Amino acid sequence: MDDDGDVIEEVRVQNANLDNIAKQYAGSKAAIEATSNYYAIYDTLDEYLDIVVADLYQTKAIGIAVVKNDRLDAKLHEQLCRI
Repeated sequence: MDDDGDVIEEVRVQNANLDNIAKQYAGSKAAIEATSNYYAIYDTLDEYLDIVVADLYQTKAIGIAVVKNDRLDAKLHEQLCRI
C-alpha cells in the first residue's frame, strides 16, 4: 500500500521460499495472523521486514467479519501496517 492506502502490489505466498520473499521486500512492513504456527514464519520474515502480528480475537474488524477470506484479511492487515 502506498501512503494513501491504495494497493500498489499484492503478494500471495504459497509454498514459497520465505527467505527469498523477505529479502525481495527487505525494509517493508508486513502483517501476519497469530496462528498456531506463526512463530516460524515470524522468525524468518523478521530478519528482513518490520512485522506486525495480528491477533484475530483482538482485531475486531477481522474477528467479527461476516464475510471472511484471505483477500479481505490481507487488506485489513495492510491497514494494520499503516497504523
